[in-house]
Amino acid sequence: MADRQKILVVDDKEENLLATSMLLRESGAEIVGATCGNDALIASLNHDFSLAVLDVQMPEMDGYELAQYLRGEEKTKNVPIIFLSAAYSDEYHVFKGYESGAVDFITKPFNPAIFLSKVNILLQRERLLQDLKREMKERKEAEKAIKEREEELAAIYENAPLLMLLVDRERRVCKANKFVQTLVAADNPVGRLAGAADDLRDAVGTAPEPGLRRRACPRGGARHRLRPI
Repeated sequence: MADRQKILVVDDKEENLLATSMLLRESGAEIVGATCGNDALIASLNHDFSLAVLDVQMPEMDGYELAQYLRGEEKTKNVPIIFLSAAYSDEYHVFKGYESGAVDFITKPFNPAIFLSKVNILLQRERLLQDLKREMKERKEAEKAIKEREEELAAIYENAPLLMLLVDRERRVCKANKFVQTLVAADNPVGRLAGAADDLRDAVGTAPEPGLRRRACPRGGARHRLRPI
């Protein structure tokens, strides 16, 4: 079963934080709230968030600055961010929000159903991305295991104290392990014996056909004629 997704909600006003958190719980995600930027950064170290919903106007560290911090950390750089603002709705602040890395900038008051729909779309997108990352990781691990097994089998084949050959469909030798190479070495007694056997086979290959035999000349001459048996 997949882990429950988490949403980071940051607002310096407790009542706004509570209202936003209650609405976001309808998405089925776990809500982690913070009332300031520093608490939000600490929370980001302890949790894996699928979405961050940030208030823009906050003391000490506003939403833009917090977003830049989140974007600067490897763990949170890809977390989608939604800005909520009741004070800023002009183009300058909206553009600044997108420039800070937000995927949406929503002004209050907003339609709860539309807001929740956007949240669900982003959560679904994150689920798909995480599933893809997990699948790619599992595939890489499987490929690594296969490669290690192939290398292990290759080492066994190469170093086995047995005569091992790889042949094709025409029974031609494609590969021989070290043991075979040692046997056929010129300075190895077995290799010399194998070489002698090869020479014998070559000699047999040039001998008369099985259906012929030698016949001496009548007067003991050195010439020979062959006749069928």
